[in-house]
Amino acid sequence: GILVHALLAHVPLDAAPEQVMRLAAVQARLLRASDDERAAAAAMVDRALKHALLDRARAAQASGRSCRREVSLGVVVDGVVVDGQADLLFDDGGRWLVVDFKTDVEITGSEAIYQRQVALYMDAAARVTGAAVEGALLRV
Repeated sequence: GILVHALLAHVPLDAAPEQVMRLAAVQARLLRASDDERAAAAAMVDRALKHALLDRARAAQASGRSCRREVSLGVVVDGVVVDGQADLLFDDGGRWLVVDFKTDVEITGSEAIYQRQVALYMDAAARVTGAAVEGALLRV
């Protein structure tokens, strides 16, 4: 999961599979990942880049709208500061979209927790942008 997230944080959204593989080689060395882990992560990221949500992020970027990755967000809930890092936040034209990548093999048992996490990110993003915000979990 760490290698996949590192790749998704740095790879260009329009990266060709060869670019993904090159960046995977670098990140795998930094993280001391095996060749099998590198290959699997590159394949996962290549698939993720083909997802419709990433098409929308590319469109936002191409049109000059904001498209950011690894965005620190925080909000106060019942007097407690809750902060985290959204994997992707972009202006989808009229509303913002928060995307959180999940690499769990099975997210069913944790889905409610992940949905709450995205809801908190949405709340924080709405406060910052003053616009409507949607959220999505993308299983990679």
